[in-house]
Amino acid sequence: MTSYLVRQGAQKKRGILEKREETLRHHIRNEYPQTKLILAAEAVRSSQIAVIKCLLHENEIVRTEDEEKLRTVQESLYAQSKQWEELSTPDLVAIYKKAVDK
Repeated sequence: MTSYLVRQGAQKKRGILEKREETLRHHIRNEYPQTKLILAAEAVRSSQIAVIKCLLHENEIVRTEDEEKLRTVQESLYAQSKQWEELSTPDLVAIYKKAVDK
């Protein structure tokens, strides 16, 4: 029997997202070529969308008495997913550059 808790679902996806965000920040700080920045930014985007999709899936499984609140959360997650999908790669890199510069 294992002596640790299994990480699954959104928790595991968030860990992957944190690693990819740190990689992108590292590339920005060390002034890597634009091609590496774009690849790292695309990895961050795909991880962020994966986290959102996982949260949507978990919310579909959960049944609460407050269906209106559940619907509001799902609509918010769909909006976030669409925002990340439509965000251009240079804009994504610029967002993280501002965070690194602070």
